[in-house]
Amino acid sequence: MDKFNEAVAERLLLGQELLELKELVPFGMFGQVIQAICPRLSVRTAQRTMQLAKTAKEKGVSIEQLCNAKPHHLPLQR
Repeated sequence: MDKFNEAVAERLLLGQELLELKELVPFGMFGQVIQAICPRLSVRTAQRTMQLAKTAKEKGVSIEQLCNAKPHHLPLQR
């Protein structure tokens, strides 16, 4: 796996973990929790990362597919 694919896989895993965390946090508190847990991660970046995970799930794209895809053939492209 090259560095690009590794980065995509790591981002997708992070997005999945953030989605799980968001379900556990009371409404309206997610941004504060993110800043407390990982101050270097902006809320907007967390939102984008979660959207990547949602899109992958909706399209039935697995981490393995993302890891094995060539950068210009990513299955998430529109």
